[in-house]
Amino acid sequence: MIRNLTLLAVGLVGLGTLAACSPDSTDFKSEGEDFLEEDDGAVMTQTGHTFSDADCEKPDDTDEGTTYTCTAVDDEGDEWEFVVEITGERELTVVGGYSPKIATETIVESLGGVGTVDEACVQTIIDGYDPEEVKAAFLDAETSAESQALFEEIGAAVGTQCLS
Repeated sequence: MIRNLTLLAVGLVGLGTLAACSPDSTDFKSEGEDFLEEDDGAVMTQTGHTFSDADCEKPDDTDEGTTYTCTAVDDEGDEWEFVVEITGERELTVVGGYSPKIATETIVESLGGVGTVDEACVQTIIDGYDPEEVKAAFLDAETSAESQALFEEIGAAVGTQCLS
């Protein structure tokens, strides 16, 4: 189960290509917004949600490896935060995405074949953690040891308290 949590947490990866000849930080800002709002794009495919009202910060520079943050509202009205990385001269990649509901959805989906999952119980366990810590773990593109430990701790609690 923990492996599934980690894979989904870092699995939100989508690639976009900028059309500009020599993109500047404003191009990456607007292209990030457009990429998140694509109706049949990679972000929609991986999250199961369409997005609107995307707003990206303007990255500090356009160097490869630069990351910046975007927000968008999904088709259920929930706000998400995304981390976008500049991966080439005219390319960007969404390397992480988070909405409070994704933590619960991820756990419930990962345990679907194991037994009946009490979704309210899962939410109660997640609510017992610092919301910023949970968000940081889901946005951690490298899945640090701290994020992995948090996923394992939550997974163990859910496995013993929320499965029947």
